[in-house]
Amino acid sequence: MRIATSLPIRRRAFTLVELLVSIAILVVLLSILLPVLGRAREFAHQAQCASNLHQLMEGFVVFAHDHEDQLPGGFWDSVFPNPDPDHRDWLRRDPFDWTTGPEGGTLFRYLHHPAVYCCPSLDCNPPAPGAAFGPMCGSNGRYDYVSMLVFTGARIGNIKPQSQLTFPDGHIEYYPTPVIVEGAAMDLNGFHMADYHTSDQEMSHTHRGGAFYAAIDTSVTWINEPPGGCHNWQSQGPHGKSVAMDSFSYFWGAWNQR
Repeated sequence: MRIATSLPIRRRAFTLVELLVSIAILVVLLSILLPVLGRAREFAHQAQCASNLHQLMEGFVVFAHDHEDQLPGGFWDSVFPNPDPDHRDWLRRDPFDWTTGPEGGTLFRYLHHPAVYCCPSLDCNPPAPGAAFGPMCGSNGRYDYVSMLVFTGARIGNIKPQSQLTFPDGHIEYYPTPVIVEGAAMDLNGFHMADYHTSDQEMSHTHRGGAFYAAIDTSVTWINEPPGGCHNWQSQGPHGKSVAMDSFSYFWGAWNQR
């Protein structure tokens, strides 16, 4: 009887050269894939940011339906407390304490999802509670969107759907009238800790060098706002006069008299 014997199996190992070639191929593939994945992630963040602004603007509209067709109040309505608490700041309970937003704002009962108030492209880097100066970069972790203060308490029907922006070189472009915008971190988290967009406050430059904003018609538009853009952004007031977005009258309903 013949007994079968097993022959030893020779296993071939990677040579050093083959191993180095494999590593090099992986490095090349990663160098190709990582930027693609990063761009895909940013596109997803942009879509979410635009969705957040759309939801906030819809919240403004629902608020208006419950308040004689008037948009929520702003910063100065809380600095000098409006007799009607529903007419105070939509974003913060205490105008000098950023940690009271967004839960302390008048809009939160209509849109009570904290994540909607923050841009997903920004890393959370909040200033210390009560600080006068924040890190001026990233998100404070509570809100990254602010409102055009000129429309505090404005009746929706009194805000024209189109506005015009004069650029530094003098040419004019027309855009849907902005109501809620992505604020620049320097203004949100810096010396002023502003929760509004007016005067020399800037919009963010987070997405493709610009920012998204929600218009009065609830549409969302991307713009690279030029320096001093708020000074040169105008819309027609309810009485037909062209009014700059940095108008000095920022109290509840003042727009309705322009």
